[in-house]
Amino acid sequence: MREPWEADIAELPGSLLVPLDVVVRDAPGVAERLGDDPLVIICHHGPRAETARRLLEAAGAPGTVLEGGLDAWSREVDPSLPRY
Repeated sequence: MREPWEADIAELPGSLLVPLDVVVRDAPGVAERLGDDPLVIICHHGPRAETARRLLEAAGAPGTVLEGGLDAWSREVDPSLPRY
């Protein structure tokens, strides 16, 4: 649920960039395109991901929010990932 400029700074390999405004505009369409794979929804710190999680769940695509977002991942899992 990050913006393209954020992905230019840091992103997890294999992740799919879907900005929150896209989910807000068309959660059912996004849910359909995501398919049945388990979702881990990520933003910078967590709030945008939680909003997206609720919208996607209502559209039939439940997921889990990465607690603390990409910033926590950078601090706790992969310090080589740039923080911003």
